[in-house]
Amino acid sequence: MMRPYDIIIIAALTGLWLVLNEGFGVFLLVTGVVAAAASLYTVRFFMPDSMLKGINFAKLMFYPFFLFGQVYLSGFYVIKIILRGGNVDVVTARTRLTNRLLRVVLVNSVTLTPGSVTLDEEDGVLTLLWLRPNSDVRDVTREEVEARLTMAMERRLIKAEKAAEVRDQC
Repeated sequence: MMRPYDIIIIAALTGLWLVLNEGFGVFLLVTGVVAAAASLYTVRFFMPDSMLKGINFAKLMFYPFFLFGQVYLSGFYVIKIILRGGNVDVVTARTRLTNRLLRVVLVNSVTLTPGSVTLDEEDGVLTLLWLRPNSDVRDVTREEVEARLTMAMERRLIKAEKAAEVRDQC
């Protein structure tokens, strides 16, 4: 079933398709529309509207830019570890996010930042592979892992979750 704003989404995705292909023609236009409609159908099939409840997309709109900054900063952190030596540990961290989709965003964000890879996420507990400085030989507590690896990104995502809760209550 088509929704009123689906035409706008398909038009925007088709426009992006044309820009990325650096051209305009009947074939590109038709393939853009077909690819955009198929993408929209696939997203709607695998991600029903019930998964999107509890997310304020206005607060989430600038998250990719924040994440880009975090990836950049983590890159310098990892360069320093590589030059001075480091240890690899498997650690766990708990997230306070309740929305499943936002937890998936957090898991992917942690994996995108250099120096950490998410191995598993179950019921808000993340199992992470973490590169840390060699000089830090002591055992690391869960709180330190959460503060170092997930806290900044999680705070941003919690704002999107909390703002949606406030909006839904009004």
